[in-house]
Amino acid sequence: MNLESKAQEEIFPDPQFKPTMFAWDLDNQGFYFSVTRTSDYLNEGPGADFLYYYDLKTKNYTEVNLDWDWGLFYLGFQARSDGFIASLANGARPKWRRYYRKGKTYEYQDLEGKHAANLYRLVLHRTKDIAIYQFTTASTPPMVSRTLARPWPATGQKCLDA
Repeated sequence: MNLESKAQEEIFPDPQFKPTMFAWDLDNQGFYFSVTRTSDYLNEGPGADFLYYYDLKTKNYTEVNLDWDWGLFYLGFQARSDGFIASLANGARPKWRRYYRKGKTYEYQDLEGKHAANLYRLVLHRTKDIAIYQFTTASTPPMVSRTLARPWPATGQKCLDA
């Protein structure tokens, strides 16, 4: 909505294209969002979520190539100044990747380290390279830790539950 003229513009008119999980890119040139693909749009049945980017200048959106057929895990993604970090659908445990924007495409690096395979919450500082995350396994109770988010994994992981 234009706050001066009160004019509104529908940017997603397709009723089967239902964006969710919005996040502004940190340079304010557009925003990321996900859309569920399902075979049952009427009842919003089970499906897979895929990531898109809406460019404010062109007023167009494009699907972000995650190079991953199964789409996003329910934990979604978090925007960074040069891309985003996404949790990818990978069975019971998410696969985490750091995507770097390179023009209109993205390069990625899988998150690695002793906790990466069992990361279930990830909160990134908006402007600093600090992350808080929750790690757990079937035999380990949830543990909250902090680390540097660049490069991943960073040295100096510190448990906050100790």
